[in-house]
Amino acid sequence: MEKKIRMVDINDLRTKITEYELLIKRTEEVIAEILKYSNDDHPHLIPDSEFEKYVRYMIMDLFEIDSSVVVIDWEKTTKLVKETYNYIDYNDETYWYR
Repeated sequence: MEKKIRMVDINDLRTKITEYELLIKRTEEVIAEILKYSNDDHPHLIPDSEFEKYVRYMIMDLFEIDSSVVVIDWEKTTKLVKETYNYIDYNDETYWYR
């Protein structure tokens, strides 16, 4: 059985390189913006889709709350916590940071 030879068009490679260069440039801009507005030299980015879970963990862990005794409106709490964070949209996702 003969092996097929995989050939790549040089223009396809140039296009991919250009795409990666643009992505790197955008990533560097995002990092610079985050560091400009962050209170931390090494901020953590929390995806919007994970933010409520992050808030739950942070509050339950930080305040050692017994969830069998205290009822928390997590949606409202998450919204209030977001007011103390900055956000940035990157690669079709919103990220929260301080």
